[in-house]
Amino acid sequence: MTAAEQKQVPVTLQDIAAQCGVDRSTVSLALRRQGRISPATVERITRAAEELGYDPAHHETARRMVMQRLGKETLSQVIGLLYPADYLETNFYTTILRGMTGVLNAEQYGLLIFAPETGEHPSPPIMLSAFRRGDVDGMIVLGKPAWFTHFVLEMRQNPRFHNRPVMLLFAEEPGCVTLTADSEGGAYDATMHLLQLGHRHLMKLIYPQIPGQNPEPAPQVGGSQRALREYGLDPAAHLHLVEVDFAWVSATGLAQFQHQLHLPQHAHAPEHLVFTCLRQHPQTTAILAINDASAIRTWALLQQGGLRVPDDISLVGFDDTDPVLDEHGQNMLTTVRLPLREFGETAAKQMIDFVNGAPAPAQPVRMDTQLIVRKSTAACPSHYAP
Repeated sequence: MTAAEQKQVPVTLQDIAAQCGVDRSTVSLALRRQGRISPATVERITRAAEELGYDPAHHETARRMVMQRLGKETLSQVIGLLYPADYLETNFYTTILRGMTGVLNAEQYGLLIFAPETGEHPSPPIMLSAFRRGDVDGMIVLGKPAWFTHFVLEMRQNPRFHNRPVMLLFAEEPGCVTLTADSEGGAYDATMHLLQLGHRHLMKLIYPQIPGQNPEPAPQVGGSQRALREYGLDPAAHLHLVEVDFAWVSATGLAQFQHQLHLPQHAHAPEHLVFTCLRQHPQTTAILAINDASAIRTWALLQQGGLRVPDDISLVGFDDTDPVLDEHGQNMLTTVRLPLREFGETAAKQMIDFVNGAPAPAQPVRMDTQLIVRKSTAACPSHYAP
C-alpha cells in the first residue's frame, strides 16, 4: 500500500485506543464527553485523535445505523433553535444567542436554527425533516409563537424526536422545560427604587392584552403591584397601565435616535397614549417601561413634549440591552439588568445535560435580575412630594 493510499484510510477508534493504551469503549466515551472518564484521560485521548487525524464523520452513519437496528437512541450532538426571524434585530436575543453558541461550541455541539417570519407557521416538510432523520437531539425555543402548541404535538408524534427535550425561554408549555428570568422580582426592585425616591403615582407600559390569555397580571405588573402594597398604597390608584403596540417596544432602528433622542418625523408626542395618560393622571412622576427600547422611545417622546428626564419625570427601562448615551459616552438609563449572556449559557448547558439523560426540573428555572441605577431616575419633584 502506498503512502497516499495509507492516508486515505480513515483513522478508527481502535487506532486511538492502541496509541493511548486504553480500550475502544473508553475512547468512544471520552470523545463524546460521556461516562466517568477522568479529565486527564479525556485530554490525552482528544489530543491523540487530533494528532492521528480522526474524523468522526467517517463512522457516524454506520454507528447510527447499528444503534437504530438495536432500538437505541443516538445523539447527533445537534441542538435545534426556533425563534422568529426578526428576533435577530434585537440586542436582547442576540446576546442570549452568543452565550448559547459559546457553550455549544466548547462542548462540540452544533446548532440548527429555524427562523420563520413572525406569525408564519413553519412548513412541516421543512421543519420536521431534521426530526424524522433524528438529527436534532433537543429543541430550544425563544418565546412562544401562537402555533407552538400544535408544533410540539407534531414533534411528539414523530418517532425520531417524540420524547426528546424541548426547552422554552420566557414561556411555559406542558411537557417542556422552562427557563425564564425573575421579571416579577426585577419590577418589584424598580418600583421600590422609585417609591424610595418619593414617587407615588407611576405609569407602567404594558403589552396589548390579547383576548383569551391568562387574566393574571404579567410578571412585571405583578412585581410593581406588590411593591406598592408593601408601601401601603393601592395599586389601582397609584399604578396607571398604558398599552403600547409592539412596534413601540421593538429595538429595531434604535441607533437612529439613541444619541440625540429624537423621534421619527411622523411621531407626535401630544397624540401618543403616554401623553394621554399623563393628561388623565397629571400627578404621575415616574414611568416604568417594558424594556430598554420602549424606555428610549419614551424618553424621546417626553423630550419632544417638553418634559425633562429625570427633572420632571423619572424613567426606568428593563433588560439593560440598549443605552442612552450622554456626551461622555456613558449610559444614562436606569434599568433592570437581565443576565442575558449567562441566560444563553445556562440554556445550552442544561440542554446538553437533558439530552444526555439528566432529569428535567419539575418547576420553571428563574434567573435573578439586578437593578442598575443611573441618571434617568431622581427624587420626586418637590411640588409632587407627599
